[in-house]
Amino acid sequence: MRILPNHKCSQDQFAVINLVESVLNSVDFKGFIWRTKFTELGDLSDCTGQELYNKFFVNDEYRFSWKIIPRPWYKRMSSVVGYTEKDVIYTYEPRYRMMTVPERAGHLAHELMHIIGFSHSVKDSPERAKSLPYQVGDYVELATKLMIK
Repeated sequence: MRILPNHKCSQDQFAVINLVESVLNSVDFKGFIWRTKFTELGDLSDCTGQELYNKFFVNDEYRFSWKIIPRPWYKRMSSVVGYTEKDVIYTYEPRYRMMTVPERAGHLAHELMHIIGFSHSVKDSPERAKSLPYQVGDYVELATKLMIK
């Protein structure tokens, strides 16, 4: 799998992109996808982990833009880190600055899953926490912590 930015990235963004790509191409990640049960898969709910992996993570190339933007005044108290629209990932600048590299990697992986086509409910719930974007984001964050130790 290749993840390629459509724009010139900052050095720290580029480093995070490389870390995420490395994790998503690892044998351990393949095993994680194969054995994990995900919620909120919609039409893909009958797919096995192996089928999901082969359909979305093998030999595919995903292009995106990653923009760091100011948080709007009306979202000042929100816990939202960012969002995705089509193939553009938006991350709120104050939160981005406070994130560690593994947290940035987990956030990027989560948002990339939206670009690939996976979603989750807006409402916080146990099912949302078990959705593919959340579980992949958590996995990438943990794997990145272990990689840069």
